[in-house]
Amino acid sequence: MTKKLPALLIFGATAPSRSNAAAMTTQLALFFKETVSVTLVISDHAAPPPAFPAGIHICRERELRADQKTYSASARLYVLGDSYESLWAFRLLQEAPGPVFIADKGLHKLLKASFETSDGWPKNYTDYLQASLGAGGEAIANALTGQRRHSAVIETEITSYDAITNYASMVAWPTDSITLPPVCKLPEKTDPTNIEDNRFLVAAVGDGITEQAAETLQKLGKDISLVLLTGAEPELAKTLDAADAICILDKTYQTPPPALSLALKSAKAIITAGQPWTRALPPGCHLPIKTQEAQHELVAALGSLLGESPVKPWLETQTQDFWATIKAEKKWAEIATTLLAQKLAPLSLVAPTQEPYVPQPQATEMCRDLLQTTDTPQPIALIGSVPPQNLLQQVFPGINLATSPRFATPQLAKLLATKTRTDQSIILARLGFESILIAPEGTSDNPKTSSNWLAVKEDLKSADRALCFECDIKGATRVHSLLPEGGDKPNSTAFDLISVVHENPVHQATDGFIEETGLYWQLNQTEHKLECLIISGLSGTYSLSLDTEDTAFVVSDVAQTSLLEKNNSAVLTTTGHGILYFALTASHPVNFYPLPCDLMLQKLAKCTFNLEWLTHG
Repeated sequence: MTKKLPALLIFGATAPSRSNAAAMTTQLALFFKETVSVTLVISDHAAPPPAFPAGIHICRERELRADQKTYSASARLYVLGDSYESLWAFRLLQEAPGPVFIADKGLHKLLKASFETSDGWPKNYTDYLQASLGAGGEAIANALTGQRRHSAVIETEITSYDAITNYASMVAWPTDSITLPPVCKLPEKTDPTNIEDNRFLVAAVGDGITEQAAETLQKLGKDISLVLLTGAEPELAKTLDAADAICILDKTYQTPPPALSLALKSAKAIITAGQPWTRALPPGCHLPIKTQEAQHELVAALGSLLGESPVKPWLETQTQDFWATIKAEKKWAEIATTLLAQKLAPLSLVAPTQEPYVPQPQATEMCRDLLQTTDTPQPIALIGSVPPQNLLQQVFPGINLATSPRFATPQLAKLLATKTRTDQSIILARLGFESILIAPEGTSDNPKTSSNWLAVKEDLKSADRALCFECDIKGATRVHSLLPEGGDKPNSTAFDLISVVHENPVHQATDGFIEETGLYWQLNQTEHKLECLIISGLSGTYSLSLDTEDTAFVVSDVAQTSLLEKNNSAVLTTTGHGILYFALTASHPVNFYPLPCDLMLQKLAKCTFNLEWLTHG
């Protein structure tokens, strides 16, 4: 019988993200899978990851929270990068402390994002800077928040590692520039007889001008094959091992990327572009160009490795000697042993709440009456998870929506405030509810809250009858179905998000409400996503689709994450109380890496979303 391997949870970003943290997460998973069973935990809002080899299981945060008993005794490792992409992992670290792997030189952007999305912003950020920097902390906070300065010089002066020391049981990544990331097992050597004659394969990691340099050399008659990489691909080791030369040009990497370790271990000729970590490399094991924009220097560097030039074998020898000297693999074997031997408290995460659906009886006589079109539609009180206006018009033509008041239950009000991070009275007013809340009888401790419809009815000038959705109120009729008897399901709904979004500058906190479709949206600039909420009326599922090409979004809700393009749709599931809550993040239409907020707004301007009812109940 095969011995069961011990389990390890690794929390981090993966491809298609192009960050150094995503590269680190991927290579750590491949490194540890040789000795332990690895589960790679990714964000609910991350784009679908590439295929990983056997031995690495992919799990989203929502799945971990729902089934944490399965992983309760697993070892844990958090990979944090200096970006909002690591914010979800940092929050999990606060719930379940464990070892931390730091992928970047600092964590200021991550720290600031954490403060921005917490209560008390910007005072919480100012207080932290004053505590860590002294009297100058307030001035720096004002420059970075009030004046919206972006200064790499100032940010390097801010102590950001301290923010994780209360939660990190150990830091598995020393921050000195000579320590290299771990590397996975290299693939078997390629059969030389299968390699094309005169082919020179260049693997380029990160943004740069490698394509232009390769085109120049091809015009000069050189046979150049080019592979562009992000550094986070699961097949990175195989690709680099087959390359003749490796260019690592992205200067956003403040620490050595995994591609450097793999290139050194494979004894390859390496070209760099003046990154800070190159100072720790011996001059003989890499060819430096000044910047990633120095195309002519890159052409000359690649040209020096072609043909019968002795430069390439000399670089390969120097690289091999340097790798043997630093004994990186031995260091990481020791770190891995220490990490896996740590005794951590079992997982105890906040589990997602999902109210089970209880089958309901058919519509009452009152509901049937309101299904009919009348010459004089009547006002009627609407209580609980009241559906959008366009849906009510389709299903209940006998209701006068202009004169029908809406009331929320305390439970719904609390849920809306939590989902939108907004005060209850403000969000209820935005969504068209009255200030009076209605509670099921015997459940309210608030003297201002009525326990039944009959008591509220006395204070109204109209609406002597009431319908309630996703709740039970004394004296009101509960709606159990939004499908007309013997009729078709309601029509699909189209909405144009940018029609409201574009009216607000990107740098301001933005939100809006489209009354006809019941869509409330918030632009989360810190995490570069648009959060949407619709009160659908009853629990169920919906289909979300696009009508525009060359546009891609990652759509996530309580149940799943989907990549939304014109040729497919995303299935959305309501939460308890019939709330449809989902988030949109923009992706590159070809490579699907995440795009910043300003580009997301540009993509939103090109498309219309179609929301179609699939099922309810």
